[in-house]
Amino acid sequence: MQEARRSRQARHQLTLTPELVARCGSAIPQDPHDRFTFTSEADFDAALEHHLSLAEGAPLQIFAYGSLIWNPGFEVAERTPGTALGWRRVFGISVERARGSREKPGYMLTLAPGGRCRGVLLRVAENDRRAALSALVRREYPYREFLPQTRRIQVATRDGVTPALAFWAGRFAPLDALDHTEEQIAFNLAHACGFLGSGAEYLYRTVTGLIDHQIRDPYLDRIGRMVAEEISRWEPPTP
Repeated sequence: MQEARRSRQARHQLTLTPELVARCGSAIPQDPHDRFTFTSEADFDAALEHHLSLAEGAPLQIFAYGSLIWNPGFEVAERTPGTALGWRRVFGISVERARGSREKPGYMLTLAPGGRCRGVLLRVAENDRRAALSALVRREYPYREFLPQTRRIQVATRDGVTPALAFWAGRFAPLDALDHTEEQIAFNLAHACGFLGSGAEYLYRTVTGLIDHQIRDPYLDRIGRMVAEEISRWEPPTP
């Protein structure tokens, strides 16, 4: 009860609010013209076996640092706050689909080498590991060019250090936005929208998902304030 109260209080303190997020619009139709190649069933099967091998037969845990926190897409057996060692959370990839478009690109969170990242360990039930990984691979890597962007990392929890799989982590990921300023990232997130929704919604849901686990990220808070300031400059919506 006390944790839920603290979570509600922290949400009320955010400058990026649901009302501001709603002004960014909702999901738009998916662009039928895509420059990437859709992943084939054979590719998905090979990627699944690769991910099962990364787990090395140990209890399967996924490190969630972005949308997996609030939308894992599989049944989670247990959630545990943890810190990825040697990795930091960044809007490292610019996107022109999902939560952006060619006209108004957005960003996707990823893990980049260096630092620490607080997130949530999602434990997969032993009898569900193949189904859970299959769902994750299909969700995270719809295009062949994206395969594979997953690696095994070390995560510190209150009970010690444990291995976990992290999607979109490592030097091999297309981190094309690492040199973008926080101001540029915030401006684009405020304006970006794709077939999954807006960039502002993605940021808001990630921040509040972390808050639900008593986690605050100064980087996301700074960008959230700038996104809120940008949206607040717009003409009020017509009643």
